[in-house]
Amino acid sequence: MKNEFYFSLWRRRAAIGFLGAALMVGAMGCGANASGGAQVAMRDYQFAPQTYQARVGEKVRLVVKNDDAAAHTFTIPEFGVNQNIPARQQAVIEFQPSAAGVYQYVCLPHPNMRGTLVVKP
Repeated sequence: MKNEFYFSLWRRRAAIGFLGAALMVGAMGCGANASGGAQVAMRDYQFAPQTYQARVGEKVRLVVKNDDAAAHTFTIPEFGVNQNIPARQQAVIEFQPSAAGVYQYVCLPHPNMRGTLVVKP
């Protein structure tokens, strides 16, 4: 019985942890912060969110935070975006997509670190 109690308690805590993580990741894709932009995290050599949506001509303002111990870039060549972001720092990136389509945002020093920008008309 004692083991069942601890297992049940562990399951509840795990469920709360997973729910919290899901809410945090969901908020990162659309939430604004004090700098007035949507958040993009660089963590464990990955972007979060992996996909970001915008509209043609819309001013995009992203607050990109590097949580890793290595420097990264946030680069979208098609829109002239190439921002270095030192380890444990953040940068505000602004641009206006000029054409609809699907574009990659990448880290130049770490080419496997990619995300997708979907620009709608």
